[in-house]
Amino acid sequence: HGRDLLVTVTARTFGGLSALLLDQLSRIPGVASTRGHLGTRVHFEGSRWRLDALDQAQRDAIGAQLRAQRRDAPATRQPPGELAAPVLAPLVRELCRDGRASAAELAARVGRPASTMRRQLAALLRSDALALRCEVAQPYTRWPVCVTWWCRLPGGAVRPTVARLRKDPRVRMCVSLTGPANFLVQAWITDMAELVAAQHRLERLLPAGEITDSSVTLRTRKRMGWLLRPDGRCMPAGLVSEK
Repeated sequence: HGRDLLVTVTARTFGGLSALLLDQLSRIPGVASTRGHLGTRVHFEGSRWRLDALDQAQRDAIGAQLRAQRRDAPATRQPPGELAAPVLAPLVRELCRDGRASAAELAARVGRPASTMRRQLAALLRSDALALRCEVAQPYTRWPVCVTWWCRLPGGAVRPTVARLRKDPRVRMCVSLTGPANFLVQAWITDMAELVAAQHRLERLLPAGEITDSSVTLRTRKRMGWLLRPDGRCMPAGLVSEK
């Protein structure tokens, strides 16, 4: 069950994922073996995690503003097309490089009129086809340790377990998997002393299941496509291009 490297991978197609796991990874020098856990459903991930830097009144004010914006927006949430399509792919790529870029800046970078870019950007954001994340350098937070648990859980217990895990501010990701360990939970915790307590809390949430394996990440080298320094900050021009 041991592992030297834990990698979370997404792919556009099942065939592309199969080729990566079966053909490409084995050709990398130093890779002796791999073990894949296929995700069947991402219940929640880091985009919904909060740093706990805002008080409740501030969070309520932001929530009210977002709800007002949604009321004023068109009712449709259909994406304006495939994200990999020629029209959207350059826009998505630039947003990955700089999610704070304005419509005018994005238009200049992809060579389109600013008015066109504003329409495309608004439609893309309304569709919820993209998840906006504001990441932090983990070692500088109150939760510098990342732990991952692989669990075995009956299918009927998944929904209530996910609902309870959503209330734990330490939990960053929760995914259903294939295989004997069919449920993954990843959390940020304060230190190794809290690890035992955190695992006990998780065990209490799994009355019908069990934890089969756990792993503590010693260093995160990459997050959301960005290469990271040892202190968790991104490297200059650290975005890794797709091939």
